Amino acid sequence: MATVAATTLTILLAGIVPAFRGSRLNLIGNLQNANRTTEGPRHLTFRRLLVGSQISLPLVLLVGTGLLLRSAVRLERVDSGMQPEDLLTLNIQLPGPEASPQRIQQEYDQMLERVRALPGVTRAAAGGQLPFFGGPWNGVYRPDRPPRNSSDVLPATRRVMTEEFFQTMGIPILAGRVFERIDAAGSKYLTVVSRSLARQLYPGDNAVGKTLMFDVPLEIVGVAGDVRDFGPAEDFRPAFYLSLRQHPFPASAMRFVIRSARSPGRIVPAVRAAVGEINQGAALYQVGTMEQWIPNSTSQQRFSSLVLSAFAVVALGLAAVGLFGLMSYTNAQRTHEIGVRTALGASRREILRLVLKQGMMLAVVDMAVGMVASLVHTRFLSTMLFGVAANDRVTFLVAAVLLMLVAGLACAVPARRASKVDPMVALRFE
Repeated sequence: MATVAATTLTILLAGIVPAFRGSRLNLIGNLQNANRTTEGPRHLTFRRLLVGSQISLPLVLLVGTGLLLRSAVRLERVDSGMQPEDLLTLNIQLPGPEASPQRIQQEYDQMLERVRALPGVTRAAAGGQLPFFGGPWNGVYRPDRPPRNSSDVLPATRRVMTEEFFQTMGIPILAGRVFERIDAAGSKYLTVVSRSLARQLYPGDNAVGKTLMFDVPLEIVGVAGDVRDFGPAEDFRPAFYLSLRQHPFPASAMRFVIRSARSPGRIVPAVRAAVGEINQGAALYQVGTMEQWIPNSTSQQRFSSLVLSAFAVVALGLAAVGLFGLMSYTNAQRTHEIGVRTALGASRREILRLVLKQGMMLAVVDMAVGMVASLVHTRFLSTMLFGVAANDRVTFLVAAVLLMLVAGLACAVPARRASKVDPMVALRFE
């Protein structure tokens, strides 16, 4: 309804002005000046203002589109801290009443072994939560610095996983080592911390071998690279990782991550069959590649860019049509003048340059207005931009050059027609 109402209002406004002008015609004056084709400056100025708005608005839209597109490209190129290529992720839900954590762990181990044996699968791991899928936040601290209040506790994401998690995800180990199966039999609880958490806990020192306090003391055996858990637009967040064998929990749902040497989508049927061999009632859901999850965090920028691009293309077309119509109409009004100039010796090139100069000067003035409007408009887009300034010079320059090219093409055809006016025909207009 809103679209219909806006369209109806636009049609009414577009029809009222010509109707109002037509109702105020001076018939006697028109008959006395029947041979004159030159329109009054007031009407011509009004037309130029309308065309000017058609040029300024596309520039605003082009600049906004360019900024959002550059921001989306920057987001796509941001290092997520892992290797999402050829990575399949899926959730496995076990049926029936929950068994003991040991029994659940045993079934997941068997499933992983079957999946790892599939052709094309190079690695496979399991975890409670993966990057880009959320995760619980917990407070941690150094044992030699017990917190006096809540502000002394460092918030960090806790993740529980199997041994090959880091290798499968492509998360680099910067210091120390990863978990091993024999760690489950040890008397100490172990953890691997992210680089950002290690720097917060032990700035300027090697965190490997140090202790992290959680519910129980955890010995840090490794430092892993940071991962952008909440999307490429967000900063790295501290995290610490626990071994699923040392911290089993009665979870009937677990997320698998599988790295394949071929297209991950092609191994989904084989993975379903392998899981069914261990537990026929196990359900697989949220099946997809990791690359599908990462771009979802940039969906807002890409959707906004698409919408603005559509409006910019339409507005650019309207600007070209409006400028073309204005120049054609103005040239028709100046037919006698052009004929006199030609009769006095003006060449076609001079007439062409004259008309082009008039049209491009109008476009330049309107573009200056559009630049000012763009600077104001982009301030509202600043919260949606990533790695690009709201007044990015490259984007403004490219948008201005593109609009100037369109304006030049719109003025070229009327200018060419004006340069071919026959002076004898033109002088008959008087």
